[in-house]
Amino acid sequence: MWDKQSAHSSVAPSLVRRIGNFTKAAIAHAVRGLPTADEATIDARLEICQTCPLFDGLVCRHAKCGCRINREKAFLNKLAWADQSCPLGKWPAILPPESKS
Repeated sequence: MWDKQSAHSSVAPSLVRRIGNFTKAAIAHAVRGLPTADEATIDARLEICQTCPLFDGLVCRHAKCGCRINREKAFLNKLAWADQSCPLGKWPAILPPESKS
């Protein structure tokens, strides 16, 4: 059973959980065509994360995340992946409009 309290823990998820969360996000990102966010979006997301009580200066401690938060290595950084969103809903995914057939 999902425990709401554990999702908002002051302790980062375990390394195994972080790897699992990242792998799941990376696969979804690849399936969507690897969309990237522009610099302004990355900066805005970073600023939001830096004010979050679950951000410890390096890692998001939310149980469904655990990712490193920074501007480095865009290919390994969910801030730069347009299709990703904050698990707390503080910033949304930016998805292209669906094409109509």
